[in-house]
Amino acid sequence: MHEIVRRCAKCGHEDLRERWKSPEDAAKAGAMSAAWACPSCAWPEAELVEASRRAAPTSAVPSDAPPGTDPVHPTAPDEARRTIESTFPLRRS
Repeated sequence: MHEIVRRCAKCGHEDLRERWKSPEDAAKAGAMSAAWACPSCAWPEAELVEASRRAAPTSAVPSDAPPGTDPVHPTAPDEARRTIESTFPLRRS
């Protein structure tokens, strides 16, 4: 059995940030009652579906990554910010 995830009702993006073992577990966790926005298009409506095999990356997150690491964006936010700031420094007049 696949894991249960939210799928955007507008663009169809499967949000892998939270996963549940069953629809009942998702309901107990308040998956559909909590505020949610699609990470792809920011649409607020979703449905619970089984994660498709194509959407479930197996090696996107290193095995030594802390629990809860986002498989879609495995780089830590602070590291990403430092990379962008060093690559594109702000011009100051």
